[in-house]
Amino acid sequence: TVATLAAHDIDTILVPLGASGSQALTSGLDRASGLEKVGDTNSGTVWRVRPGGVTPSRARVESASGVTTPVGGSQLSVSGDVDASGTLILADSGWRAFVDGTALVATEAADGWSQAFEMPTAGHLTLTYSAWWIIPWRIASGVCLVVAAASALSAWRKR
Repeated sequence: TVATLAAHDIDTILVPLGASGSQALTSGLDRASGLEKVGDTNSGTVWRVRPGGVTPSRARVESASGVTTPVGGSQLSVSGDVDASGTLILADSGWRAFVDGTALVATEAADGWSQAFEMPTAGHLTLTYSAWWIIPWRIASGVCLVVAAASALSAWRKR
């Protein structure tokens, strides 16, 4: 279970104070290997997910020999040098991947749900998120901006 949480890029578990069944859940989490108890906070009890001492990563490269290299990034982009080759595994879908400007070929992920790319060489990795809703969202944002500016200009002219 802890490995599955890490594969989904879940880094922290919080059990809220006074939650139903929290005592049994807390007891089970204390016994689970791969979890590090951080301690009690004002919100509840916190654990870090660390299977095999590895920090979960939304993007990681897994080599054929089983070595995992995490790749850092923000919510909608990843860009940086990666000194590993193998299979690039992403915790969610909708991404395009490039190494040194060359598009990576998508492959079937071993777990059946994540997105994966063959990464034959190390190099400068760039990931960009490309969901279907981004372009309509940008158009709607632009229209809202124009309407807001026209409304502000109209109110200013009436003075």
